[in-house]
Amino acid sequence: MRIPATRRARARAKYLFTPLDVERLNVNMVRGAVRMGAYIPSQLGVNRPHPLLSGTRTPVEGLYLCGSSTGNGGGINGAPGYIAANAIADDLKLDRPWTRVPAPEWRQLTPAAARCRRVGSATLPVGRALS
Repeated sequence: MRIPATRRARARAKYLFTPLDVERLNVNMVRGAVRMGAYIPSQLGVNRPHPLLSGTRTPVEGLYLCGSSTGNGGGINGAPGYIAANAIADDLKLDRPWTRVPAPEWRQLTPAAARCRRVGSATLPVGRALS
């Protein structure tokens, strides 16, 4: 995307961070991984950060987990904090000053959709190469 000249003139600085730069600034973000940790089965989903601590609540009363290294979310989208805030509000029976987002509605894929995958803005049948 090109930035119009009028906007470029207002820019005060430009920064380009490589994955190595990101890791140097935060040792938990190995090779620049925004979700932290290895992308292997033993480090994902219910195994993150540990199989006994994969949710927001912990065995320690009043201690909640949230952040990129938790199993209930990750990345830089704020979802883990939102999930933890809702768990705290539920546990302490607090009124929420925010509107709660409804849970996603999972739908069964049609057989044709199950055989496809998204690549950028295109949907391709699985096994087909990009030309």
